[in-house]
Amino acid sequence: MLPAPLRSDSGSVSLERVAASIAHAIRNPLGAAITSLDSLARRLDAMPAEGESLGRARAALDRIARCVDELVELAAPRAAAARPVALGAWARREAPLWRARAEREGRTISIDVDDALPAVVADPALLARACDRLLEDSLATSPLGSPIRVEAALEDGRLALAVSDRRPDAAPAPEAFTLSGRGLGLTSALARSAVSSFGAEIGWARRGAETRASISLALAEPAEAVA
Repeated sequence: MLPAPLRSDSGSVSLERVAASIAHAIRNPLGAAITSLDSLARRLDAMPAEGESLGRARAALDRIARCVDELVELAAPRAAAARPVALGAWARREAPLWRARAEREGRTISIDVDDALPAVVADPALLARACDRLLEDSLATSPLGSPIRVEAALEDGRLALAVSDRRPDAAPAPEAFTLSGRGLGLTSALARSAVSSFGAEIGWARRGAETRASISLALAEPAEAVA
């Protein structure tokens, strides 16, 4: 039986508390490992081969840390504050962060989100969180040097914000990229959870070698003020 602190007032298991407890147990030793690794890397700064190996180890630890954060986020999602959003202006604000994230891994991202597109109904922070997750998935699964694109267009009376990449043949088959959850990891689950809170949907599709994750957003009413 789980200890009392992990149970809600009604006595049932609290997923939020369980996630927070697991995160706390992992973060302490993980933080110590990262600190020790960084210290060792500074001492071996003049040894390129060892430094490269340490870099890979640090990247793996960073990924574990992100997974812990994602677990807590999934267990306790933030409530949405949806409002009309001008997608072009929103994308310009987010683009420097996306590009910086890609450059850290030696990658580039092309962004094509036109200012002339109509406003959508969204929570800007949660939409950014979802796009961050989709881009992280693209960076992790597409080969180094392959293109990653962020683009937006009107599709069937809604606005589709899409992240596309080219994955190897070993990637999941097209039917795995569905909202049923088959073939999708924690990163994709978090993206789906973030946008569903304000009525958007995510769909995945394979077109030849290209994988496309598309967030389908409702259009704002013309008279509504745009954030």
